[in-house]
Amino acid sequence: MATIYTNQTNLCDLGHPVVDLRSVNKPLKLRVPQDEDLPALLDILSNTENIKTDLSVAALNAQEREGICRRWLTLNNPLDHMNFIMIDTRESPGKPIGITGLGWIGPMENSSQEDFDDVSMRAGAAGVMVNPEARRKGFAAEALKIVIDYGLKELNLAEIRVGTPSSNMAMRGLMEGKFEMEPEECRQVDRFGNDLMWRINKERWSLFLGHE
Repeated sequence: MATIYTNQTNLCDLGHPVVDLRSVNKPLKLRVPQDEDLPALLDILSNTENIKTDLSVAALNAQEREGICRRWLTLNNPLDHMNFIMIDTRESPGKPIGITGLGWIGPMENSSQEDFDDVSMRAGAAGVMVNPEARRKGFAAEALKIVIDYGLKELNLAEIRVGTPSSNMAMRGLMEGKFEMEPEECRQVDRFGNDLMWRINKERWSLFLGHE
């Protein structure tokens, strides 16, 4: 299968993690944000067009949004999240255009306590948020593709999940159109209003890459 991104990862110091993922198809770089990225992260999360369908952010006040952004600057052991700032590399030194990543990493349902530290028994919840001026250029699809691939192959997660409210036509178009994957309806709407869920394991992902 063709390489879709280059990968530079160094997690020796989780207080200053280095994860740099560069698309080979788009002028796009994903990296774990640093202190200097905080203003850009806050701008992205403060844009009403970005958060209107994301209830995990829309109801937060400015202080709570800053707390989330600061959390993204470091990682934990075991990993419970890995978020990225999206950089358009056509400009120097690069223009922040959105955020993506795994906002939650945790044990699969019915996992035992012994499985908690076993990454291969864990799942990740993926998402993407792109500023309005950078939309309709393929950045969201490319970012999500890299995140899913990285989570399954490099982090060795058992499953990547993408959840959204059924009213979020942009995400549905991305998953059902670009990725050609049908969702499952959630038995119960979660606290973020998600009633649709895509579950992607290594087998399903390999099938997608093989037919792309």
